[in-house]
Amino acid sequence: MHKTFSQRNQTAYSVRIVCGLLFILFCAIFLYVKSSQLEALQYLLSEGKTSYSPIWGTAIITLILCILQVIVSYLTRFVDYFHALSYFPSILILAFITDKDRSMYQSEHMENWGWIFLGSIFIYAILIWINRKWLPQFINKANFPNLASRLWPNILIFILLSVTTLFLSPINIPFLCETKMESLIRQGHYSEASKIGKKNLITSRELTALRAYTLSRTDILGSCLFEYPQPYGSDGLLLNPKTQTTSMKAEELYSYLGASPQTGETNLHYFSRICHTETGSHPALDYYLCALLLEKRLNSFAKELHNFYEINELLPKHYKEALILYRHRHGEYEMPFDATKMEQEYQQFLTNRNDYRNTYWWYYFNS
Repeated sequence: MHKTFSQRNQTAYSVRIVCGLLFILFCAIFLYVKSSQLEALQYLLSEGKTSYSPIWGTAIITLILCILQVIVSYLTRFVDYFHALSYFPSILILAFITDKDRSMYQSEHMENWGWIFLGSIFIYAILIWINRKWLPQFINKANFPNLASRLWPNILIFILLSVTTLFLSPINIPFLCETKMESLIRQGHYSEASKIGKKNLITSRELTALRAYTLSRTDILGSCLFEYPQPYGSDGLLLNPKTQTTSMKAEELYSYLGASPQTGETNLHYFSRICHTETGSHPALDYYLCALLLEKRLNSFAKELHNFYEINELLPKHYKEALILYRHRHGEYEMPFDATKMEQEYQQFLTNRNDYRNTYWWYYFNS
């Protein structure tokens, strides 16, 4: 009998160890994925005075959640077969602190969590009552002889808890890219920031605006803008001035460009005005020319390019691609530089467009 009791204790410890390892592993992975969002949150709450360390942040949060689980386990005393339920409060807190999106820049971003907590407390109280009232009697009557029979219910519960976490705190790819990009921008790593999410076709207005900014900072806006999806036209070059949805404010971008837009002014008119009145900075010129390309105004682009730029082979790639299109629509126009190689590429593009998705030609004909 003593041997049987010892075996039960050993089995119980094994269940707890497996559950603990599963929870730590899940926490570490989930917090690492969400680390840039937590960094953005800390930057927002501290007004830029403190920074978030992904390694230390993950370690500290995981430790606190594990301590919480130990306390909950002591108070609830779930049977071994459902020991994983003692991790529910920790999972709920994990989802709460990682459920961040652009709404965190507004005061109402946590309004739904009050109902979630109340509902969760009610459901958890019912589970605790069932655990104390019925489960011990049921388990005493049933026969669960080995470790596997105790582990599989806990593993199923962990899968359910993981799905619950992902449901309450979904992974928003564009927002993740935005927060990673903003972190690198604050550090001055513009080239690295511009490569975040480069192979991902999912984007947002905020993401396209931040990318344009990083490309401009590295002086490659006119060469690389159309290597990324551009579903927002010229609107995607600037942040929304009415609602803050990034840690970088629209006013910071206006300061970089040299002037602010006037009331009711479109992005295209704004760029045109600050370039023609010479109130804008040097980067504003590339913003203006790229805005014309995004709106597919080839005639205006060609005119403004000749007004503002020295036309030669050193032109940014997308500007040369646009001139090729312009020449094909205006047979009398003569290229001011040798465009033989690019003309050959354009003919190849007409034959097989899928090989030229990173060109202005693709954007012009497919958006």
